[in-house]
Amino acid sequence: MADKDTVENSMTLFISKYLTKILCALFAISLATGCVAVYFYQKYFPGPILPDHAKWGMLGDFFGGTLNPIFSLLALLALLLTIIIQSRELSLATEEFQRSSKALESQSSYLEIQNFERRFFELLKIHRENVSEMTHKIPTEINVTERGRRVFLEIRNQFKEIFQITNKRFSEENFDISKHEKEIIEVVEVAYIILVFGVGGNSIGMLHEYLNIRHKKHKAIIDKMIEDCVLLKSKDGKTKKFGGHLSRLGHYFRHLYHMVTYVDTNPILNNIEKYKYVKILRAQFSVDELFVFFINSISMFGEAWEFDTKDEHSKLITEYQFIKNLPIEFTCGIKPETYYPSIEYERY
Repeated sequence: MADKDTVENSMTLFISKYLTKILCALFAISLATGCVAVYFYQKYFPGPILPDHAKWGMLGDFFGGTLNPIFSLLALLALLLTIIIQSRELSLATEEFQRSSKALESQSSYLEIQNFERRFFELLKIHRENVSEMTHKIPTEINVTERGRRVFLEIRNQFKEIFQITNKRFSEENFDISKHEKEIIEVVEVAYIILVFGVGGNSIGMLHEYLNIRHKKHKAIIDKMIEDCVLLKSKDGKTKKFGGHLSRLGHYFRHLYHMVTYVDTNPILNNIEKYKYVKILRAQFSVDELFVFFINSISMFGEAWEFDTKDEHSKLITEYQFIKNLPIEFTCGIKPETYYPSIEYERY
């Protein structure tokens, strides 16, 4: 098929290049044919023809019968050559138009990618700023304030302490998380809600409100947990040890979710490209940040990431392997595989 196209293209190019000469040759052949016809007529029908009208008719019949088929054939050849050239020119024009269209599409796609990347890296910069601007006064120290990623270290330490309190209280209700993996979520979620809202006077009402959404049946034991947390004071003895992190984590996770869905729902990217950009974001996480992200994702606050059945984009953590590098030593005995079995964990 390719050889046939090559031959046709070669013939077309040859005809295009020598079209004028070919048409002149056809004209010369027509003229020569006419001269030959006159010669043979004079040879076989000598004598004057002007006075005799009948001979004029014979002359017309002779030339018409002899030359018309030849001239018609030559005219047909000239017409076919013209059609071939026009067809070739139309084909070239079509190919050029297609190349121009592809070039415009490529340029448009390039501009769309540029605009996406500009926006993506702006969002990544904001994420870094959100982390670097975090501050938290350490309750176990006097006049010590953590900043940036080290705030997540303090958040993880506080969660670990609250988790021990909630686990101890739930154990009194025959909750054994080492034997009943499905019941971990209740212990984790209660501990995380207490961590987020804190037990300060300004947030205690909101804390009870959120705990009652799913854990009202455990109200009595949860009240004991909160009382245990309230009794723990900061180093200065003036404030509660667990003051909450709603203002820090709320803004942090809203922006993070917006950034990931911006990539995930972008129509100009394929799945490989989407994974590449989210991997860039994922590389920004410290281990402590990754742990807080994991705990948030299995609580009521982070359902949109993976467990919201009403959201078609609700498998983001598995899709982009968010917690594949979370060390098991940092999970407080909670097994990420229980919630994210499809992640290919890389632990060292």
